[in-house]
Amino acid sequence: MLWGMSPPDPTMRRSAASYDAAVRAQPEARGDEFRLPLQRLGLVPGERLLDLPSGGGYLAPYLPPGVHYLPAETLVGFTRYGRPLVCDWLCLPLADGSIDAVLSLAALHHLLEGRERFYREMFRVLRPGGRLLVADVAADTAPARWLDDYVAHASPEGHRARFFRCAEELPLLVGEGFRVACCEQVSYPWRFADRERMVRFCRGLFRLHGVPDAEIAAALERHLGVREVDGEVHLAWSLLHLLAVRP
Repeated sequence: MLWGMSPPDPTMRRSAASYDAAVRAQPEARGDEFRLPLQRLGLVPGERLLDLPSGGGYLAPYLPPGVHYLPAETLVGFTRYGRPLVCDWLCLPLADGSIDAVLSLAALHHLLEGRERFYREMFRVLRPGGRLLVADVAADTAPARWLDDYVAHASPEGHRARFFRCAEELPLLVGEGFRVACCEQVSYPWRFADRERMVRFCRGLFRLHGVPDAEIAAALERHLGVREVDGEVHLAWSLLHLLAVRP
């Protein structure tokens, strides 16, 4: 359901169109990235999952049967894809204790300030025993260096971020009342049929408009690593999984 007008986005997220086109053209490229957090959450039929921010609702095909999916967005460009709840993610139009699980996937690094306010709001909407899983880019990892050292300079839209460190996030979560269940780096590949499709996907996802194919391919090799495995092209990727429970 679409609620009200789109609020200001407090993050440094960028435009939606090319990102959405890339994911929809190759929906299985990041399949492991979508499946693994959902497995860690251990969702069961009847539970209500808040996907924040939801982008184009890419998680929906990977949900276990019987889970109620609530996508929520702030970025205006994404609201044309599916029908997300349009909201300020620091002040959600949801009742206290109304959500069983929250997943924030690969977006919260754009929230440069006020992360404790995000955790406070997630604590409010989660029921006792509810889970918050943040799956995002960790500091001092290959994805962080790719984004900082290459994308930030090569993309016309730039890239600003505050990447995750367990030592910084755990005190914030505990301070808001959460019990931290894990803080673990998880590695997996993005999967492509060939290198041409890999470059096309990354051009759209990272808004590398106008950058030559050969330059993107070389940068991916240099910063992340590319392998050919069983007829697929695998681009190395990893995210930090930070799982917290409301007591």
